[in-house]
This record gives sequence, structure tokens and C-alpha cells, in this order.
Amino acid sequence: MQQIHDADKPINESREEKVLVKRLSGLTTIAVLIFAHVTAAQSNPIGYQALEHYQATSPDEGKIVKLVLAYQKAYNSYDAEAVLAVHLPGAMIKAETKGDWSEHLVTKEAYAGIIADKLATSKLYNFKLIFLTPEKITVQENTAESIVPFILYSISQDYWEKGIFNFEFRKTDSGWFISRNTSKILDLSYNP
Repeated sequence: MQQIHDADKPINESREEKVLVKRLSGLTTIAVLIFAHVTAAQSNPIGYQALEHYQATSPDEGKIVKLVLAYQKAYNSYDAEAVLAVHLPGAMIKAETKGDWSEHLVTKEAYAGIIADKLATSKLYNFKLIFLTPEKITVQENTAESIVPFILYSISQDYWEKGIFNFEFRKTDSGWFISRNTSKILDLSYNP
């Protein structure tokens, strides 16, 4: 049985989210494509770095970065099981946005079919996801949160979007997992 919930958090942007929105809004189409081609470089012409270059300030931060990079790798390998594996059982994940722009969250278990379909389409059009360095990762004992900028693009489709993922994490006996995962597209370009 698929469980769908309205987002239970208000849609108030945090200071960190506002800063990221402002920084991302300055990226032009050319800058996004340049970044997509130079993600292996530690620095680039638009002032962003790929998440791989984030300098963790604690072991927990380092583990959280590795977790988000595992999500990126799974997405770019079009591996639905691996995407789901970085989430806690019962994790709440943004499934869609309704016509009134409200978010609908589903459990990890209900998200399995959605992500499989999404990744099949991404594979067909060769979409790639790049996570960028966040402003910060806030860790408090066994929970953490971070707003992580992203670029999703397909060179073959002349498509890109930029936005943010809002992650919440929980530490268990088995390590860190994503407990809540929502995203927001800030800008996109499609030139068929």
C-alpha cells in the first residue's frame, strides 16, 4: 500500500537555502555545461566544487558526504536498489509536486517503483546528477541535515536543471542513512 503524505514541514526557506538559491541563480546555461565537463577539477570557473571536494570537519561529516556521493553514484549508474539502500526504512522521500506546487512525500518502500521508472527514463536520455558542496552539514549527535546543491543534465537532450536537495540523516548501529529527502528545482533549460 502506497503511503502519500503532504510535507509536514513549512515551506520557509532557511538562511542557508536562501544563500544557495542566490548562488545557483547566478549560474548561466554555459556555466552549467562548463561545470558538467570539469567536475573532476577541484576548482572551476563558476566557483562551485563537486561534493567530492568537500572538506569534512568531523568523521560523521565525512561519512555523510560518502553517503550522498553513494546516492549520486547510484543515480548515475541507474541503480534503483542502490538509491534506495542509502535511505532508512520508512524514510520520507519527495515523490512529486502537485499542480498547486505542494510536495507529496512517500515512504522509501512506496518510492521503489517511482525511482525505478525515473531511472529508466534517465538512462534512456543519459541524465547525470552532480552534487555540489553544501554551505554546511549540521550534525547533532545521531541526526544531521544539509542542503546540497545539484545539477542534473543531459548533453544529448540539451537539458539541464539546477536546484537543491534538502537531506535529513539519522545515525543507526549500521551507520548513517537518509531519513528525509526532498528537492527543489530552481532553474532549468531544455532546447529540443
